[in-house]
Amino acid sequence: MRLDELRRSLTPVPTVLPQMPRELLPVALGTDDSPTPRLPRFDEGGRKHAAVLMLFFEDSDGQARVVLTERAGGGHRHAGQISLPGGAVDPTDLSIEAAALREAAEEVGLDAEQAGVEVHGVLPVVDVAISGFLVHPVMAFAAREPDLTPDNYEVAS
Repeated sequence: MRLDELRRSLTPVPTVLPQMPRELLPVALGTDDSPTPRLPRFDEGGRKHAAVLMLFFEDSDGQARVVLTERAGGGHRHAGQISLPGGAVDPTDLSIEAAALREAAEEVGLDAEQAGVEVHGVLPVVDVAISGFLVHPVMAFAAREPDLTPDNYEVAS
């Protein structure tokens, strides 16, 4: 799909998300000590807000692309998962959009000015109950293909 087609299909910004396919829902696994999965419990006060950046840009063939990362392995939260750049909203972030752009700069070296990034809108919150996060997906379009440099501590590729 071309970037201009994608932008038109996402205007106005959707206010309701489709039901997530069952295959993409998080699954709690057991451990060597206990094969029975134990789901963490988070009270409402313990829930954290996170922002992720859905950054769309046009590749050299004119096709729309989105930035995804493979999280670094080891003891990191979400180790080895494929994800959008993002993370917890800090008290110093001026907005959800600012948090998503800050996290993308930290994780993949996004220079929003270099890429001509324009925030298009924020999708409805996604409740990731298994991790205790309320995720705010921020949609943005880049006028130019971003020059990205992943942070090796957080991102494998």
